[in-house]
Amino acid sequence: LPLWRTQFRQLRQLQDEQQKLEQKQALHTQEATARQQEADKLAAQLCEQQKVVDAARQQFMQHDETRQQQEAHQPLSILHQRFNQRIDQRAERQRLATISDQFQRLHVRKQQYLTKLGEVQEHISQSEVLKKQQQSEYEQRSQHLADLETLHRQEERIVKLEAERQRLQAGEACPLCGSTEHPAIERYQALQPSETQSRLTALQQEVNQLTTALANTTAQLASLEQQREQLQQDIAQLDSEHHALRQQWQDVSERLQVNYTLEQPDEIAAWLAQNEAEEQGIRQQITAREQLQKQWQESKDLLTAAE
Repeated sequence: LPLWRTQFRQLRQLQDEQQKLEQKQALHTQEATARQQEADKLAAQLCEQQKVVDAARQQFMQHDETRQQQEAHQPLSILHQRFNQRIDQRAERQRLATISDQFQRLHVRKQQYLTKLGEVQEHISQSEVLKKQQQSEYEQRSQHLADLETLHRQEERIVKLEAERQRLQAGEACPLCGSTEHPAIERYQALQPSETQSRLTALQQEVNQLTTALANTTAQLASLEQQREQLQQDIAQLDSEHHALRQQWQDVSERLQVNYTLEQPDEIAAWLAQNEAEEQGIRQQITAREQLQKQWQESKDLLTAAE
């Protein structure tokens, strides 16, 4: 019995030890499983992290390659230099456009004045011809009027001597000259001063009309000559302004290295539009390059953070 008890205790001890060993084995297995799961999770995280790094590196390399290519083709500093040059020339280009516009407007005004001057000169020529005609006719009519007035006065004197004429008889001696022949008696007796007076009145009216017409033509001619003088002064003033604009144009065009003349408005407008388009183009290139630089820096920061 004592032996059996001893063996029983040993068996219980062995069973307890085996149970402990089994518990330890289970714990080790559980820990190993947990470690494996943790390792798998970490490996998955590392894999995802590597994908992020690879994507960030690829994106950075693409941005870096594009940036280097564009920089090699045309450095950003050169673009800024060209753009600043355009900005510095903008005021000069605007001045050039203003001078061209002023010149064209003055040119149009001068052509209008020249056309008007030609018309006025034509009217002056016509008025001078008309004045000469009216002057000649006036002088002729005035001389005729003077002659008719003389004739009328003579007729009036002759009529006043009618009593003496009535005493004259053919074959009898004239008490004034002693002549026995009186050939003008019938003609004197046929005189009609009233008819001459009517002719004189009509001619006087005609002369008065000619005087008025001649005065009107003279006044019109004076007005036309005044217009011509004013137009000539205006044209001279425009010529002076043209000369000043040409001098300004020469100064500005030399600074801008422009070979056009003021008589080439279409070419000037095209050159100005081209420069404006080039300035806008450079501005857009700089904006795109700066945007690319920003993307490059962001991708670089992202790669650095991912690594």
